[in-house]
Amino acid sequence: MKILLVYDNVSITGGGSQLAVFNWLKNLNKKGVEAKILINDAFKKYIQKDLRDKVIFNESFHLNFLYPNYSLSLRLNQDTKQEILKFQPQIIHLNEPSLISLQLINLAKKHNIKVISSFHTDYGKAKVNSFPLSLFFRPNGLFNKIIKNQQNKILKKSDYITTPSLAFKTKVLKEINKSAFFLPYPINHYFFKPSWQIINKPKKIITISRLSGEKNIGILIEMMRFLRKEYILTIVGDGIDRKFLQKKVKELKLDQCINFIGWIKNNNLPKIIKNHHIFISTSTYETFGITYIEALACGLPLIIFDSPVAKEIVPSDMAIFINSLEPKIWADQIINIDGILYQKLRNNIQKNYYKINQYNEIESTNKLIEIYNNVL
Repeated sequence: MKILLVYDNVSITGGGSQLAVFNWLKNLNKKGVEAKILINDAFKKYIQKDLRDKVIFNESFHLNFLYPNYSLSLRLNQDTKQEILKFQPQIIHLNEPSLISLQLINLAKKHNIKVISSFHTDYGKAKVNSFPLSLFFRPNGLFNKIIKNQQNKILKKSDYITTPSLAFKTKVLKEINKSAFFLPYPINHYFFKPSWQIINKPKKIITISRLSGEKNIGILIEMMRFLRKEYILTIVGDGIDRKFLQKKVKELKLDQCINFIGWIKNNNLPKIIKNHHIFISTSTYETFGITYIEALACGLPLIIFDSPVAKEIVPSDMAIFINSLEPKIWADQIINIDGILYQKLRNNIQKNYYKINQYNEIESTNKLIEIYNNVL
């Protein structure tokens, strides 16, 4: 079996879908599936040595002046096409829409190669608070609709679709009128070493997120106005809205209780997570919620927005779900978590840890191989 994974819009501070694709690449090859990845050449210097012979590079255009650490390919080069055909993939697996996606679909159809597209992100929900991108990226805005239409066009032209949650499997079926495979994301093995140390009163809160508007980090910052005397919030991640959010922290004089530590390599995250007590997220939508499972795998209870995907992925007795974006409500919920309630949530994670372990990278890769076999 020969598989070509494609992830063109690469960033060194890539999010969950990018992590998932490189995780699949590694584990597919470990399991005897001959897999390569097509990415743009801006990522050359960041590729691990053990993966370099598994990579096909395509010429790219840097957009650092517009969006930090971001680049994408404008077209599929002739040399890249030749390299793809030389590899002779049986399946081209597209991840995230890009300018070369339709070109790859046309190449695949011409050479009788199956195409799978994975639905990772709902681009209709994208939002930026920082000017001038705030003029373009907003829910139901013109630019969002253009990207969303491109995404739907790619999904419709693909032979098969995967989604990381059943909720989005249903959503894709309604929007595209096409059935999809359910493919949960792979969570790296190093998260599955939880710490069960007794905590009498949780004080250290952590959120891990791309710093963009739809994640609602501003709500968490405002929440800390009510918690500043006793609690600390750590914000892990980077994105277009980082300066906007840091300015907000200074304006509210919350520097002493909110720490921005930027983007962290995935293998360093478990240590940081386990140095906190509660994971929190005000994101109103996720297609899966990788950081939710990473935190649970490390033994942290969650306080998260009450969305259909969150309810599907996260066991109800391991988290507190809030259906509001009122900062005071989030603050009150944290204040109400005493040692007894906190330990109850921790015990539920420990007793039902198998529900989290099902998302480990091996199980996800096995599911992906099963999908490939069905496609072929």
